[in-house]
Amino acid sequence: MRFKESINRKVVSLANAESIGKVSHFVVDVPEHKISALKLRKTDDKHRAFLVWGSVSGFGDDAVTVADAAVLVDGDETLEKDADKHHQLIGKLALSTLGDELGVVSDVEFDPATGVLLRIQHTHGSTHGDGLVGIGSYAAVLEVTAD
Repeated sequence: MRFKESINRKVVSLANAESIGKVSHFVVDVPEHKISALKLRKTDDKHRAFLVWGSVSGFGDDAVTVADAAVLVDGDETLEKDADKHHQLIGKLALSTLGDELGVVSDVEFDPATGVLLRIQHTHGSTHGDGLVGIGSYAAVLEVTAD
């Protein structure tokens, strides 16, 4: 699964089959190299707009499923900061740990069952998901290794 194809994906309650929002941003846990939460838009409660990855029942081609709307949480300071546009990978300048410019991050491939980052696509190729070292306001730093 890829970030770009997942933006705007419906989040549906398994309890009543109703849409409870749409995916707007990915919150990435850099040290764990995985998605920690999804920020949603079009929720009934603007304050409870985050879905922690552990509450995702399924991440399919048509929808993200959850037990019910009660799994949505308020965004604390860390979640809000990490969901901010300045901490999103897509469109971010990609730099190697040696300072080499790798172009721009174009997409991120992830495991829909676990949220683990598999590949980070950039202008000059791709990097293993576990090569993500940091996401800042200016760039994403990647450890580049030979495949």
